[in-house]
Amino acid sequence: MHIEPFKLEEWLKKRESNTKYNLAENCVYAVTLDDFIQITKIDKKQFLSKLCQVKLDYGNIDGGTPILKQAISELYTEILPENILATHGATFANSHLIWSLIEPNDNVIAIYPDYQQFISLPKSFGAEVRILHRDPKKGYSICKEELDSLCDNNTKLITLSNPNNPTGALLSLHELKELIEVARKYNTYIICDEVYRHVLQDDQVCPSIADLYEKGISVGSMSKACSMAGIRLGWIATKDKQAMQNIKYHIGYDMSSVGGIKEYIAAIALKYKKALIDRNMSLLRVNLITLDGWLRQNKNHLSYVYPKAGSTVLVFYDYDVPSEKLCSYLYNTTGTLITPGDIFNVPHSFRISYACDHRQLLSGLVCLSEVCEKLNNNPHFLDDINP
Repeated sequence: MHIEPFKLEEWLKKRESNTKYNLAENCVYAVTLDDFIQITKIDKKQFLSKLCQVKLDYGNIDGGTPILKQAISELYTEILPENILATHGATFANSHLIWSLIEPNDNVIAIYPDYQQFISLPKSFGAEVRILHRDPKKGYSICKEELDSLCDNNTKLITLSNPNNPTGALLSLHELKELIEVARKYNTYIICDEVYRHVLQDDQVCPSIADLYEKGISVGSMSKACSMAGIRLGWIATKDKQAMQNIKYHIGYDMSSVGGIKEYIAAIALKYKKALIDRNMSLLRVNLITLDGWLRQNKNHLSYVYPKAGSTVLVFYDYDVPSEKLCSYLYNTTGTLITPGDIFNVPHSFRISYACDHRQLLSGLVCLSEVCEKLNNNPHFLDDINP
């Protein structure tokens, strides 16, 4: 089976280990177990004692322990524990869903810019992928009529992330209902990657597609809201019994279970999720004020849509230079890592994450300012430099 290289992962894995200022990592500054214990104020001795008693076997093979499923279901309004399947992170969940639901010659509508999984994986399974482009000039809203024109009776899936990565855009409840109206017309599933669902600037929680739509499938994880990417635990939530049956049929081939240690830590973390989310939002809000101020100072050449959620923003520039060349030069000369917009098929842009330590963000922006200043003085200084 041929599959396209995952551009984002290829870009990051070649550079992250030697990065000085990482403005590409979109998971909020990760916690240690000591941080976790301090933030949640749980009893350390009791927590570690129970952790050490967890058997190192496969663990629960029915999509997660009852305690974990209950904790995850409480993140929703209409989802029960039996509607949950724990997975090895959200990336695995997205891949597993496409493998479980897509057949050759199905049609998939991918709302973009977004995660490359939703385009490359369906293509690799022989599906036709049609792309609905979100326009920054319209605040990345989704046009109901345009979506309807892309769908037909062969449309199996509509895919998107909400809140969106890389733009930080957030669909309103009205927009979600319009999306559902189109999906219901064609009896199609909606897969919504909702890993940033609890990371909103206004202290709200984004409505879940799994609560709103009978064929809605929500993907979540511990990585973004709880800063625990390292435990590699995500989940799938849906009320659709046929979809869940297909998902479970396939699970024995690629996962079996997620393991007791991960499930134990995740269940405790979700019990104290508010403390973890509050910690992360405090960091993100300070960083976004800094980033927004920097972008305003450079508005002659840079533009962006102010992010409503998540930890990333897509920045457009008017320099006549490919984004990969610009980002490579920045990394090679300063050790500052950002993500080229070309990776998301959005030329003349780059993605900045503001999820890092504040001092790291400040240092990275200073380095980026120096490169922008060079381009201001000589727009062609990168012409003879290889990426």
